Amino acid sequence: MNTKQIFVTALLLAAGSASAKELNAPMALEASSRGGSKLLSLDFESDGNAASFSFRVVFPEGAKSIDTSRCLSELPKGFVGVCKVYDGKVVAVTVMNTEGGAFPAGLNSIGKLAYSSNSKNAAVIDTFEASNRDGNLASMGVAKVEKLD
Repeated sequence: MNTKQIFVTALLLAAGSASAKELNAPMALEASSRGGSKLLSLDFESDGNAASFSFRVVFPEGAKSIDTSRCLSELPKGFVGVCKVYDGKVVAVTVMNTEGGAFPAGLNSIGKLAYSSNSKNAAVIDTFEASNRDGNLASMGVAKVEKLD
């Protein structure tokens, strides 16, 4: 085996072991542009059993002009939800399946949030929970926000 084949094999093994440990958790990727405009891409990592979830995004001090118009724009078919701004710096996101199904296993796109801030701090996801089709709490992973510099 050459080095390239070993590397590809290692990546496939790592991906397989990572997917076997998937838990339900919201994730976000934050990108900034000049002038303080920021875009937060929202995703949900699913183990294939979560039918609904909710989480809160807390924006850094000084955040302004929070735009939720695309918050749920990428939800899979059969899912509905609501995004609501509280206290001018917290967005609550709630999503559920209206057809009795669950999120597909893996990373699912939810939507985007836009805001402006001169803070160097990223938004954070501070609380979340997911439920299965029976309404019982689903296994939970770790929520995270990655910041692109």
